[in-house]
This record gives sequence, structure tokens and C-alpha cells, in this order.
Amino acid sequence: MTGLQAEPCDPRIDPGWDRFVEAHPAATAYHLSAWAQILARSYRFRPRYLCLRDADGRIRGVLPLVAKRGPVSGNRLRSLPVVPAGGPLADSDAAAALLLDHALGLARETGAELVVETRHGGLERSCAGVERHDAPPSWILELPTGDPEGWRRARSKNLLRGIKKAERTGLVARESSSEADLRRFYQLYLGTMRGHRSIPRLYRQLRLARELLPAGVFRLFVVEHGGRVVAGGVFHVLGATVELLYNASDPAALGRRPNHALYSHVMGWAGEQGLARLDFGFAQRGSPLGAFKAQWGAVAVPEHSYVASGRGGGRVAAAARASDGADGLAARTWRRVPLPVTRLAGLAAYRYL
Repeated sequence: MTGLQAEPCDPRIDPGWDRFVEAHPAATAYHLSAWAQILARSYRFRPRYLCLRDADGRIRGVLPLVAKRGPVSGNRLRSLPVVPAGGPLADSDAAAALLLDHALGLARETGAELVVETRHGGLERSCAGVERHDAPPSWILELPTGDPEGWRRARSKNLLRGIKKAERTGLVARESSSEADLRRFYQLYLGTMRGHRSIPRLYRQLRLARELLPAGVFRLFVVEHGGRVVAGGVFHVLGATVELLYNASDPAALGRRPNHALYSHVMGWAGEQGLARLDFGFAQRGSPLGAFKAQWGAVAVPEHSYVASGRGGGRVAAAARASDGADGLAARTWRRVPLPVTRLAGLAAYRYL
């Protein structure tokens, strides 16, 4: 594009990065500069962030990108690992494609595999050398403005029964900023991830996100019964969106509907804050998790992976949505593995594989 130049950028020292992100309607919290530090300090990923500048030096597009090397994943450039997505953020489709093309050139120079995950569709038409793979969609609920409880209307009777049961059985949902609650949530999260035969993210990541993200972005909500935390969720708030990052619950408490208590509380809170939408995160269409998100009124929004090999062929597609090979560790015995061992598996999988 005439007048725009793609170049390396260190968002940790360039205030123009976050100014651009915070003003862009499609930005997510993962585009913020803090994630460069969070991923580097949690997993030792090396930031290789890119930006577009105009003739006056102003940022007109950004692409968060990190490098990692492991015996399983090999040499890889990714936007972004560990978190749901990243991808280019720009003033136009052509500018986004220019960023992706520059990332592809960087991958070829270093012999790395490139994986870029984003909601931005159609970039393969403007960037020769990348393939698009459709990923599980995200589920997004538009919230009624000016009416914190308006989302309850037109919901299914089954969903409303679940919410009323949560209220009847004495569940209490609240926001929390305490370290103790974050640790309690993380213990539930470890158990939930083990139940799904998935590798957990590190506690250090959550702690650093709360510490380094701008004020008000990181939000923890917990659900209690009898003073004991039985469910919770980590959310991000940016612009008009509250986005679910991780949630967890105690299997022994599921009959009380703690997830209904969690989401209904967050929706009411979001309405009071004047937020416009709740992003429930991704799930396969037709899956039980996708059906659960859909019953709240959430609509599937496409997600994509753009992948290319720095050597011109090979390993790309099968690993595009896997957590850099981590999910391959799941096995029949995983549900019986002690929780401290799953924490060590997360450290090994995300940092070293």
C-alpha cells in the first residue's frame, strides 16, 4: 500500500501501539502491549511484533507475533499462542494483508512455520503463500443497551429454570480482586482442564495478566456456596466487550447450576457498565458446549487460522489449532493425574514443546 511501511515494533516502549489498539473497534485485549510481556515472562516466547506506519510515523496497523522453538513444534511464529487469538489489526483489509505478508516474509527468512489466528476473513486472497483454515467459531451475545436485565427476555424456559435454580440453592456470584480468590479459581481451573483432557495454562500467566494489563481489563468473577468458591471465570473488558477467557467449576456443585449463576451475574454487571456484548469464547457448532453458549442467545462468529511453512511445505494444517502440540498429551489416564502434575505438564507443553 502506498505510504505505509511494515516494520518491527516494540509495543512495550512505543505508546502509539496501545493508543491505536484502544481506538480500534475490532481490538481485543490480546492486541494490547502487555501481552508481549505476559507471554515472554510466562512462557519465554520472544516478541516479534510488527506495525504499519504512515509517512508521518503514525501507527496504522499492528500484528502481535511471538517466536518459539521446541522439539515438537519446531521453529514457529504465531499470533498468538496460549490465548484465543491475535491476528492483524489495521485500518483496512489491504493494510491487514500487508502485515500478514510481512510476517510471511519473516517466517521464510527464519525458516519458521507461521500461524496467525484471527476473525479477519479473506486475507488469503491478498497474501499469496498462506492457507486459511476455519477454526471453531466464537459465540457472541449482543446485550440490550440501557437495560441490565433485558437479556433475560426471550431466553428459553430451560435456561431460566437453571438460573432460578442457582438463585434458589444459595449460590452467590461476585467480582473479586483478591489473590486468594484467584488461587481458588485456579485450583478449580486445573480440575476443569483435567476433566476436558486439556493442558492448563500457567498460574503465572493469570497473575501477570492481572498485574500488567491496563486497569479494568482483567476481571475475575467467582461463585460461592456456603463461603466456598465453586465456580468462576476470568474475563477481559476492552471497548464495549466483555470476553470470557477461562472458566471453571466444581463438578460436585454442577447440580446447583453455578455456571448459570456466573454468566447471569456477568451479564447483569456488563449491562450496568454499559457494555454492548459478551464474548463466550469458542466452541464447535453442534457440540454440547456450543449449544450451551447458544441458549444464552449468543451467535457464532467465524474464526480463522492462516498458516504457512517457512520452508514452503509440510506440517502446517494439522497443528494449526493445537496448543503447539500440547493437547496431544491427553490420554485416557489424564483424568486421574494429580493436579500438581497437570501444572507441570502445562509448563513443559507451552514453554518447551
